[in-house]
Amino acid sequence: MAHELRRQRAEPETTDDLEGQVVEESARLASAMREANRARQSRSPGAPELDSAVGDPISGRRCRILIVDDDEGARTALAAWLGRDYEVVTAGDGIEGLERAAEMAPDIVIADVWMPRLDGVSMVNRMKRIDSLRDVPVVFLSGQTEPVSIAAGFSAGGHSYLTKPIDLGLLEDELRLALGSQSPRPEGSP
Repeated sequence: MAHELRRQRAEPETTDDLEGQVVEESARLASAMREANRARQSRSPGAPELDSAVGDPISGRRCRILIVDDDEGARTALAAWLGRDYEVVTAGDGIEGLERAAEMAPDIVIADVWMPRLDGVSMVNRMKRIDSLRDVPVVFLSGQTEPVSIAAGFSAGGHSYLTKPIDLGLLEDELRLALGSQSPRPEGSP
């Protein structure tokens, strides 16, 4: 074993080796995410429930969600579902999503991965370079289940990566978890 480790250190890694490692690590990450999602879905009866508050109890302001998805039907359905508890704004692609995010300062973003003009991962990469949007949690939604796609979402700074078709209860749990882990905004910020 030690000989094998020394040999591996002595040999330069090739691009194929690195890609193989990324794929393996992505597969482990995807498996861990599936297990975590299953665990959340099958909570034991004694497990604590998530807080159902989705706004600031002092100001009464509802949390703002930006939904970015090129599928108008999915975007509209999510906006209708989440509009009961959140202030919702939508965008049809990553460029429009960046513009809306800069305008509205969302509390959280839900983004499709594959979109025209600018995909969700690239949009989030750009968001993370803007001071006012850097700490906004992102939940990715995608039909892409390949480990490389999931790893790209997390590498961009995504909080969660859920695959379509979306379990709305799981999505709401993820939103509450992400909002609960969000660092507080400075006093006086939108």
